[in-house]
Amino acid sequence: MNPRGRERPLGDRRSGLNAYCPVSPRDDIVSLGGEQLRSVLDRTADAIVVVDTDWTVDYADERLADWADRDPGAIVGEPLWTAFPGLVGTAFEEQCRTAMRTGDPVQFEQRLPDPFDRRVEVRAFPDEAGLTVLSHDVSDQHERARPPEHPNQRLESLIEAAPLAILEIAPDGEVLRWNQGATEMFDWASDEVVGESNPIVPDDRQSEFDTYRQRALSGERIRGEEIQCRTRDGERLDLLLSAAPVLDEAEAPRSVIAILDDITDRKRTERQLRALQLTARRLNLAESERDVYELAVEAAGDILDLPLTGVWRHDETRDALLPVLMSEAATTLLETQPQFGPGDSLAWEAFEAGEVRIYDHLHEQPDRHNPDTPMGSEIIVPLGDRGLMITGSTTPQEFSSREVDLFRVLGATVEAALVRADREAALRQQNDRLDEFASVVAHDLRNPLSIASGFLEVVRETGEPRHLDRIESAHDRMERLIDGLLTLAREETTVVDAERLRLDELAEEAWQAVDTEPATMTVAEGGGELAGDRDRLLRLFENLFRNSVEHGSTGSRPAADDAVEHGDAGVTVTVGPLADGDGFYVADDGPGIPPDRREEVFDYGVSYSDDGTGFGLSIVADVARAHGWTVTVTESADGGARFEFSNATVSD
Repeated sequence: MNPRGRERPLGDRRSGLNAYCPVSPRDDIVSLGGEQLRSVLDRTADAIVVVDTDWTVDYADERLADWADRDPGAIVGEPLWTAFPGLVGTAFEEQCRTAMRTGDPVQFEQRLPDPFDRRVEVRAFPDEAGLTVLSHDVSDQHERARPPEHPNQRLESLIEAAPLAILEIAPDGEVLRWNQGATEMFDWASDEVVGESNPIVPDDRQSEFDTYRQRALSGERIRGEEIQCRTRDGERLDLLLSAAPVLDEAEAPRSVIAILDDITDRKRTERQLRALQLTARRLNLAESERDVYELAVEAAGDILDLPLTGVWRHDETRDALLPVLMSEAATTLLETQPQFGPGDSLAWEAFEAGEVRIYDHLHEQPDRHNPDTPMGSEIIVPLGDRGLMITGSTTPQEFSSREVDLFRVLGATVEAALVRADREAALRQQNDRLDEFASVVAHDLRNPLSIASGFLEVVRETGEPRHLDRIESAHDRMERLIDGLLTLAREETTVVDAERLRLDELAEEAWQAVDTEPATMTVAEGGGELAGDRDRLLRLFENLFRNSVEHGSTGSRPAADDAVEHGDAGVTVTVGPLADGDGFYVADDGPGIPPDRREEVFDYGVSYSDDGTGFGLSIVADVARAHGWTVTVTESADGGARFEFSNATVSD
């Protein structure tokens, strides 16, 4: 290491400074003052900057300021790396810091970045107070000294820089050239394959490659032929081959240059899109919503290779996203199937916004539903107002834009299939109902009509007015049947605008609308609130109360067994919420409904009473269905009938 202060050559003939000066010329620069300093600096071609040990600029000359297009006074007092941030991380910074650290002068050549934008020869001289840096512009000399680039050199540079695999193959199949693009594509280095047989040719494709080589050697130019090659680890890549002969001095083909473009992702996407088209056809043939969900989850796993996929359906009554179906892999990983409510999850945010959401780093999201989720990344695709599909991975930043787009396409296909399935299900239901109505009209209306016609004929023949009561009774029954049919027709549509209603108030209002004397009704545990359509729920309770009071709870027993009509004046009806808050019940202490009849009592026209219409409990079932509820009948604690409505959340 040179001792500080020792004289050594500083400049050359390009510099106006003395041929020899101290290792650091700081003392000369500082000691020379006024006109003397200006005269010296005016004669030098170097840009000069002096910094202290903290890299603060003590001095900057006019030339340096001119290069940087700044005022010298504005540079002095600023840290060097703040004044010129473009120098940070360059060889200039590394060399200057080395000089400051070791105490040895350094000399190097470098092209300085903006704002200097020139090639300079740099000499840096350290001392106890800091560092003096002289930079000489050698841009012109460098350009003059640079030899003209040979066309072959340009070609070599182009081949090495190309993102495609470029190979040169001898007539016998030996590899003559192997560029960096080939190394990156196939994972063999150039020195491993040059001079050897081409390793990327699969055994079952050798004859195909031989044919391509012979075609090129015969002078043919091959453009965009689809082929398959193998990588070092055995993976098959789909490639586009373009090839041409390389001619010798006699213009005879001596080798083949081959350019390979990787289209594996494109071909995979094409296959997946074709498979999704077939899935769309299957979805259009799905007969139920459940079938649609099963096909969707199957397609996500088998076609898109997204095995951790599930579907959630929006329950309007609960205002929640409920799990409908999850893949086996997702069920195993998550153990439980989560439900999502307003404001409690990223899933709800995506559903509410109606936007596809991609989360590359799920653990960085503060609003994730499960803080300890095993998922690292996730895609959420809403299915309109019906729900959403979610797929995930345990690895962060797992999904490519291609995978996101394909999952989005699947989601749109599923949504369209759900719309169609709902439409067809509604059409089937409407047709079934028309058939049932036709049956009722043909059968149930015919009986009272025949009775009325028969007694009318008797009155005409005999003139006896006592038969008019039977005619009036038959007309009353026909009127009830028609009213029931109209009510059933009105209950077809799904409830859209639900409101919060008190269970006890609904029950009391419906009870007053029915001839219930001398029966009684109570509401257990204060009732609570539920969401629903007020008019429809009143019809539901009215029909249940009428069923209990008028038909002794069965709605299907022979008239001889009817409770109220045959002396059981103490029927008590109780309304209350289910124990888990998942719905409500209506129970009585009448004779009940036999187990073998509980499934059919909700069917249209089913009645075991001579004067019953068979519509009362059908209306109850339709109202429940329109609200998204499930109704079942069982035995009450007192041995009567108990109607339970689940999925109808009752809150305090």
